[in-house]
Amino acid sequence: NPRIFYNDARAALDDVRGMQDTAVSLIPADRPTAAPKPETALPAPRTTLSISGVYTRTEQDDPAIVTSGTWQTLSTSPGSGGSYMRSNTAGSSASFSFSGPWVAVGLLGDRFSGDAEIFIDGVSQGVVSTYRRETTPFSLHFSGLADTNHVISVTVVGTAVPQALSTYVYVDYVDVWNGTPPADGRFEENDPRVILSSSARFANSPVASGGAYAFRTDMTTWFPFHGDSFSYQAFAYTGGGLVQLSVDGQFLTTVDLFNWTQITRTFSFTGFTPGMHLLQVTGFYGNNTVDVMATPGTPPFTDPNPPPGAFTRYEAHHPDFRYNGLPFPSMGSSWTRTTASAADASGGQVIESFTIGDVASLTFNGSWASIGFGTGFGAGQAEVFLDGVSQGILDLYRREDGVTSLTLGSIGAGTHTISATVLGGGDLRIDYVDVWDGTPLPDGTFDWEDGRFYLSDTWFRTTNAGARGGDFLETDRGTVWFPFSGDTVSFESFFTSQLKSARLYVDDAYVGTFDLSGSSAPTPTLSLDGLGSGVHVLRVEHYRGRLSLNAFRTPGTAPFIQPPPPPSGFTRIEEDADDWLYNGLPYTQTVTSWSRVDNIFSSGASDGQYMQTSAVGNTAVYTINGASFGVGFVGERRGGQAEIFIDGVSQGVIDTFRQDITPLSAYFHGLPNTTHTISITLLSTAHPNVGGSPTLYFDYLDVWDGTPLPDGFFEEDDSRVFRSPAWYDVNDAGASGGAYVDTGLNADSNMWFPFEGDSVTFQAMAFPSGARDAVRVWVDGVPQGVLNLYSQTPVTRPVSFGGFGPGLHVLTIERYQGETTVDGFAAPGTAPFYQPPTFTGLVRYEEDGGDILYNGYHYALRPTTWNASFPGSASERGIISSSTPGDTASLTFYGSWFNLGMRTRSNYGTAEIFVDGVSQGVITLTAPVEGPISFPFGGFITGTHALSVTVLSGAVVLDYVDVWDGTPVSDDFLNARMTEQNGRIHFGSGIGTYANPDAIDGDYSAVTLLNTPGNVWYTFVGDSFTYYAFSRTFGGTAEVYVDGVYTATVDLDYDFSEMPLAFHFTGLPYGPHVVRIKNGLNMRVDGFAANPQSLASYQPMVEWSDDTPAGNGAPFFGTVGIAASIAAGDVTGDGTTDSVIAAVSYVDVGTPDRKRGEEGNRGDGDGSSS
Repeated sequence: NPRIFYNDARAALDDVRGMQDTAVSLIPADRPTAAPKPETALPAPRTTLSISGVYTRTEQDDPAIVTSGTWQTLSTSPGSGGSYMRSNTAGSSASFSFSGPWVAVGLLGDRFSGDAEIFIDGVSQGVVSTYRRETTPFSLHFSGLADTNHVISVTVVGTAVPQALSTYVYVDYVDVWNGTPPADGRFEENDPRVILSSSARFANSPVASGGAYAFRTDMTTWFPFHGDSFSYQAFAYTGGGLVQLSVDGQFLTTVDLFNWTQITRTFSFTGFTPGMHLLQVTGFYGNNTVDVMATPGTPPFTDPNPPPGAFTRYEAHHPDFRYNGLPFPSMGSSWTRTTASAADASGGQVIESFTIGDVASLTFNGSWASIGFGTGFGAGQAEVFLDGVSQGILDLYRREDGVTSLTLGSIGAGTHTISATVLGGGDLRIDYVDVWDGTPLPDGTFDWEDGRFYLSDTWFRTTNAGARGGDFLETDRGTVWFPFSGDTVSFESFFTSQLKSARLYVDDAYVGTFDLSGSSAPTPTLSLDGLGSGVHVLRVEHYRGRLSLNAFRTPGTAPFIQPPPPPSGFTRIEEDADDWLYNGLPYTQTVTSWSRVDNIFSSGASDGQYMQTSAVGNTAVYTINGASFGVGFVGERRGGQAEIFIDGVSQGVIDTFRQDITPLSAYFHGLPNTTHTISITLLSTAHPNVGGSPTLYFDYLDVWDGTPLPDGFFEEDDSRVFRSPAWYDVNDAGASGGAYVDTGLNADSNMWFPFEGDSVTFQAMAFPSGARDAVRVWVDGVPQGVLNLYSQTPVTRPVSFGGFGPGLHVLTIERYQGETTVDGFAAPGTAPFYQPPTFTGLVRYEEDGGDILYNGYHYALRPTTWNASFPGSASERGIISSSTPGDTASLTFYGSWFNLGMRTRSNYGTAEIFVDGVSQGVITLTAPVEGPISFPFGGFITGTHALSVTVLSGAVVLDYVDVWDGTPVSDDFLNARMTEQNGRIHFGSGIGTYANPDAIDGDYSAVTLLNTPGNVWYTFVGDSFTYYAFSRTFGGTAEVYVDGVYTATVDLDYDFSEMPLAFHFTGLPYGPHVVRIKNGLNMRVDGFAANPQSLASYQPMVEWSDDTPAGNGAPFFGTVGIAASIAAGDVTGDGTTDSVIAAVSYVDVGTPDRKRGEEGNRGDGDGSSS
C-alpha cells in the first residue's frame, strides 16, 4: 500500500520503486474517526488467562504472584488486565512459581522507572533498566529452560540510569508456556488467543474480517505464536495511527494504519527462531487497531528495515535519531515528544527540549540534507552542525507556531552526522531530517493517491468529481512538503468557497503569500521557475481560510510567478504585508504583544483580518512612496488611542474607542510624492469609557501616489473595490452586470471604494427585505448618512455624495441594520446629491441617532453599562438599556413637549425624569407584558430644555424621544410607506409595504407574518386623528394606543372587498400626541391624518346585506332574487347620492328596470343607503 512505511517513520525513495511506494502520511488528529459504532468494551479483567492449557498469562494481582517488601497496585490503560503493581523500595520482590521451558515477565517502563534484577531459581539473569521516556509496556523472555518446576522473581534494585527520575519497577504479568506448540491458524480480534489490554474497544465494519475489529489509542495487543513467522492484519482508516511491533521484547518496526478509506492492511514477518514467541502491538500515535492475527505468516513478507531510497524523510522519533546520544525510547526527560505546538509539523508531532546544551543528532548516508524544525513564540535558538562543523545559529522564535528548515544542500556523498544544539531563549523542536542520495526524482503529476508528498496531520479528504481522481485534500491549518528534482514546479489547488491563501517556500526561502480565492479557474495553480538543478523541497503552508491540495507537477507549467510590480496609483497595504515592521521586526518575528486576528471578531476588517496590541508604546511602521495616506482601524469597546506619525512628525491622535464595532480611518493629503515612513503608536491615554485594557486594532494603510484614478462605473467585484469577507454574491438580472453582493445578516460587513474628485455614487439593490436604516456611509472617515434600502420590489438604488474637493477620497460602506447590498460605484457621482433629512415640528430622536447622550457621551462612545439590542417591536429596530443606578440618558431640545418611548417587562425597574434639573416624577417600567410604552410630558415654555432620564433601579430601557418644537404640523394624510421617511410615521421591524390599486396612493403597509410583534407610530398635533387601515376579507385586528394608553382594538375584516377603512378617534385634549398601532393579527396600515373635517368612512361601505331571494318572478317564475350590479351617483339631479341597481323587470319581461335608494333612506342618520 502506498501509505505503508516501515522502520519507524522513515519514508524511502529509490529509482526502482519510486516514492509512491513508501511515502509517509501520518494521522490527522482532528479528522473525524471513521470507526463505525457502536463500540463495545472488553469483559471484566481476568487475573489468569489460559490458552488451550498450553499458554498461561497470570496478572500481577493474582495470589500466585508472591510479593515481599512494599508494593502498590495502580490502574493502567496500555497494560495487561488494566492494572500493575510498583515499588521503589530496594529489595522488594515479586515471585512466581511455574513449570515449563519458557517464561516471560511483563513490565512497564516510564521516566520514573529504575533497575530490576531477574532471578530464575535463585540465579540472577542480570540487571535490566526498565526506564522508558514514555509509558511503554514491554517484556523479558527466557527460553531453553528445563521442562520442570521453576521460580522467577523480579527484585527492585533501587538504582536507575542517570536520566530516570526515580527507581520504580512496574510488574504487569507473567506468561508461561508448557512446551506444547499452540495451534496454528487465523484468530479474530475477539479470540482468546489475541490478548487485548482493558482499554480496547470493538467496532463493527463490513470491511473488517468477521465484521468487527478492536481499536484504541492506548490499546496494547499481545499474540503468542509458535514458529518462525506471523501475520498481523490491521484495520486502516482515517483514524488509524502509528503502531510499534515488538517480538519477545525486541523492537521490530513501526507501521502506519492511516488510510483515506477503510481497508484492512496485512503485515507479515518471518525469520524468527523456532519455538515460542510473543508479538506485542503498541499504539504510538493515533488509533491502534487489530483485526486478525495469524500464524504461520503468509507472504509477501515485510522487510522491517528497508534500505533508504533516493529521498528519505527521517521523522524526529526515528530509531536512528539520538537525543543526547540516546535513542528516542530511552532519551532523557528533558526531551519530550509533543503535538501541542506541532499542528504544522510533519506528521503532527515534534520532539522538543528547553535544556541548554541538549543535542539531537542523526547519522545518515547521502549527498544532500535538510533539517526541519518547529517554530513558535516559545522556541529559542539552536546551532546546527554537520560532521562537527557549525552551519550557523538559527533563531526559531516566531510570533505564531509554524515550521522552518535549514537546507545544507550538496554535502558530498557518504556518511554524515547532522546535529542541533539547544542554545537557549526557548525550546528546540526537532521535526525531521530530509536526505537525498543524488538520484533524480521521477517527474509527473502527483495527487493525493500518489503519496509523493509529506503532510502535517490536519488534512482531510473531500470528494469532488472535478478533482484529480475524484478527491482532493483540504486543511484549515497545515503544511505539505513536495520534494522534486529540477528547475520548475507547480502547486495545484482546488477551488472551493472557503479557499483563501497559502504561503510558499522553496528550500527554506520564502517565496510569497498568495491569495487563491479570487481565481476563476477550478484548479488555481502556482508555478515557480528558476530554481536551479538538483533536488528541492517546495513547502506550502496554510495561511488563512482553507487550503486545498489537488496535485503537484514537476516540471512546472507556465505561467510562472513573477515578482510583483512596484505599487502605482492607489494601493491598499494590508496589515500583514511583508514590509510592515512591528516594533521594528516583521510580524513573524515580533514580540508576543502583537497578535494577528483572523476569526469572527475580525470579520468586518478589510480582507477579514487585523493586528492588535495592548502594549503601550508598540509601533507599526511602513515605508513607501506616496502623496496621500490613509490609516484604517477597527473601532471597538476596548479601542485605545493611537498617534500617527509621517516622517517622524505627529499627524495627531485618533481615538479608536467605539462601543460597537465600527470601521475607522484617518487620511492625510498634500505630501510630496516621495518616500515616506508612516508610524502608528499605541498611547497610554484612552477614552474614559474603554472597557478593559486599551487595545489598538490596526487594519490597513492606503497609499496614493497622485496618479489619476480612472472615472466610470465599477462593479462590486472590481479590483478597485475592497471588502471584508462576509459578503456573498447574488445573481440578479436587474442588477448592474447581472449580480450584486449582499451581507445577509452578517453583522460586521464593510466595503471601501477609492475615488478621485469631488463626488461619488454608491449603487445598492433595494428590496422588500431591506432595512430602512440598512447602511452607513463614510467618506474619508467622516459619516455621510444612513440609507434606506427598503423597496416594495427589487430595484437598483443609486445614491450620490458630493462636495469633497479634488484629490483622493475613500468611500466606506458599513452594514448597519438588516441586509446591506452593493451593486457598484461610480466616479464622479451624478446629481441629485444626498442630503440627510431634517425635520421640524414633531421630531423623533432615536436612541442611536447621536443627539441623545448617555452619561454625557455620544451613542457611539457611551459607557459599557448602556447596552444596545434590537427587538422587532422597537421603533426603527433598536433600543438601549442600563441597570446601573445613576446612569443617565439626556437630550437638549427646543420645544414645549416631549414623549419618552420606553419598554416594559416584568423585571424592569424605575427611572426619574428631570427637565432643566427639576424632577418630573418617577416612571415605573414593570409590567406583566414586555413591549413598548410611552410617557408624554408637556406644558413647558417653548424654548431650549435639558431632558434627563436617570436610572433608579432595575433595567431602564429607552427606545426614542419625541419632541414638539411648537410649530404647526400638517393635518393632511400621510402615507405609511416604508420607502419614505417623513419624520412623523415610524416603523418597527417585520413590516413591508405592498402595492394595491385600491389603497390610498396605491399601497399600504402590513406585517410580514400574521402574528409578528409589529408596530407603527404616528405623531400629530390636535384633538383627533384618523387611522386608515386596509381591510382584509379573511380577518385581521390592530390595537390602537394613544400616548401610551390602550384605546381600542379595531377589526380589519370586510367581506366584500379590500379597501381603506377609516377609524376616527376624537375627544383628545388639544396638543401633541403619539399614536401606536400594534399588530393583533394581520395588521394593515394605509396612513394617518389629523383633525379630520368629516367622520365619514373613506368610501361607501355595505353596512347591511341579505341574500334571501325577494323578487316576484310571476307569471313564469316563483320568488327569485335580482341579478344585478350596483353603482352610486346622483341619478335624479337633486344633489343627493343614489344607489342604483340595473336589472331586468320580471313584471314586464324584457323591459329594463332600475331600483334606486336615496341617501338617508335607512333613517339612521349616517348618510348610508339601503
